[in-house]
Amino acid sequence: MNMIEENEKTIDLKHLPPKFLGNKEKNEKIKTLKELEKEAILNLLKIYGNSSEAKITIAKSLGIGIATLYRKLNLY
Repeated sequence: MNMIEENEKTIDLKHLPPKFLGNKEKNEKIKTLKELEKEAILNLLKIYGNSSEAKITIAKSLGIGIATLYRKLNLY
């Protein structure tokens, strides 16, 4: 079976059978550790709030020091 028309010189995704395209979910972008860390911190801020006590709780739950949490918050 000829998947490419005579006038086309390159193979594109449209030329490949579905089994080669894989699962759409697998093709989605994989998040970096920094992105995951940022999401985790921001989600915990939504849950616990923005007070000093909340930040101490967040730092403990993440297994990091309070100074590290503040440094990371300044990045976001």
